[in-house]
Amino acid sequence: MSVMISACSGGGGDGAEVERSKPPSPTRKKEPSLPNYDPPKQFTADGIHLGTKRCCNDDPDGSGRGYVVDSRAIYYMTSDTELVAHDLATGKRVLSFTFDNGSSDDAVPLPKVTDGRIFNSYLVPVEATGTQAERRLLRVVAVDARTGRTLWSVDLDEDIGSYSSDTPSVFAANSEHVVVERIVEGGHYTAILNAKNGELRWQDREFHPYAFDGQVLAGQTVSVNWSPENQSPPEGRAVTDGTRRWKLPNRPPGKDPYRDWGGIAPVWRTDRADDALFLVSVGESLDAQPKALILRARDGKQIVTINTDSGLQASQLRDCWHDGRQTIVCQVGVDSQVDAYDEQSGKKLWSLPDQAAGRVAPEVTAVHNGAVYGSTDNGSLILNARTGKDMVTDLVVKPHYVGPGFGIAPLKEAGKYWHEIYLYPATN
Repeated sequence: MSVMISACSGGGGDGAEVERSKPPSPTRKKEPSLPNYDPPKQFTADGIHLGTKRCCNDDPDGSGRGYVVDSRAIYYMTSDTELVAHDLATGKRVLSFTFDNGSSDDAVPLPKVTDGRIFNSYLVPVEATGTQAERRLLRVVAVDARTGRTLWSVDLDEDIGSYSSDTPSVFAANSEHVVVERIVEGGHYTAILNAKNGELRWQDREFHPYAFDGQVLAGQTVSVNWSPENQSPPEGRAVTDGTRRWKLPNRPPGKDPYRDWGGIAPVWRTDRADDALFLVSVGESLDAQPKALILRARDGKQIVTINTDSGLQASQLRDCWHDGRQTIVCQVGVDSQVDAYDEQSGKKLWSLPDQAAGRVAPEVTAVHNGAVYGSTDNGSLILNARTGKDMVTDLVVKPHYVGPGFGIAPLKEAGKYWHEIYLYPATN
């Protein structure tokens, strides 16, 4: 692994005589910072160029962005092995790190960045020798996000790299745990490691994770006999040892014995680690229309029921976001229906389009801290997440990611497999 770190230093004096007993106080240069607007309601028209990223072959949070953001920097891959970071306040590159995947032709995925550390997993080839056939190991690494120093590196010698061309990824990470996943022959491999030293806590070749709240990992068993008609019910595993904390019934509630659990998906961008949510669809039955449930990872408790009274199938739910406060916003179907729900009561707060009011639904691109960002044919806008009312109708950019004091958008094409990234500071 090779590392380049950019840093700034300064110092010196003008040679003037001073009293020895009273040395001059060093002048501290004020660090640049982003505007203190949260949620941002408008942005500068001209963005700060953050470089060119590799496009679209990794997607750790389902957003399609191909980058991750923490409180100080944005991280993305510039090649199959190089990760770079740019400071959010200045746009300057502050880190360049190359993952050593040996002679592997497999691209290194985008990592997770949390608690000042970068966590990643990728395949490393091991050459054949003697009677040992060539194989690939799954390597998991932790890197200091500021210095680029490798904190630990672990190879999981389970021969799981030989079963599939699917790229492994770090599903989730926090200060205590790292969750790694990979599709393997006959199932879905999941491993949980100690974030401090890489020690393997537990692993399962038939568990597919969907939500992580720091203590419980929610998902479902995916075995060799798995089929869409034979879905196992969602369950929660203790992240420390893999013991089951809760499990839903084999069949969803209802009179029809043939009704099954459907697809499962995360609720994106749930900022609070102690309240991670996920979505599971329930198929149509003789006594009920299809619907979707939003559940809590910690205990499997149902938070929201999304009834498809508009005739849309539950599988047409495209994305659900938690706004970081008390609102869940979901985009449904090809026609971009948008519904919002209260996290505590599960009550639907509003829905668009609203034909009676002459309002259309936006294409949602970001949800943050009480605001819904997106666009219609009339331009980019912001909605109030609680009421669905227009907050801003002349937004100068359509952000794909929003944080305190900034938005990141658009991903301007720089070629078929490359996108340029721009950061737009907030103006109010």
